[in-house]
Amino acid sequence: MVNLNILKVLINERPLIQLFRILKKNKELHTRELLLTMGSWGYGQSLLKRATNLGLIERKVKKDKSRGRGKPRIYNSLTNKGREVVGLADKVGYAK
Repeated sequence: MVNLNILKVLINERPLIQLFRILKKNKELHTRELLLTMGSWGYGQSLLKRATNLGLIERKVKKDKSRGRGKPRIYNSLTNKGREVVGLADKVGYAK
């Protein structure tokens, strides 16, 4: 049985599927790595905002011991709802 909200997200937000597949494979990426992997900065950032607003991606601020100014990195991971959407996309066979 497919949840209708998940199906609705899958149909209306098709551009997000690439983002979800990257996060599914890598579990958790900080924003810069995620956008580099997608190969898109401006459009990728807008997709990230849209997915966060829909509750499909969770963003966590973590303080890493990083070089430079020591700004905290924001890590992105899929929520349970996001995992369901990408799972359904794989079952339906959305183009990879």
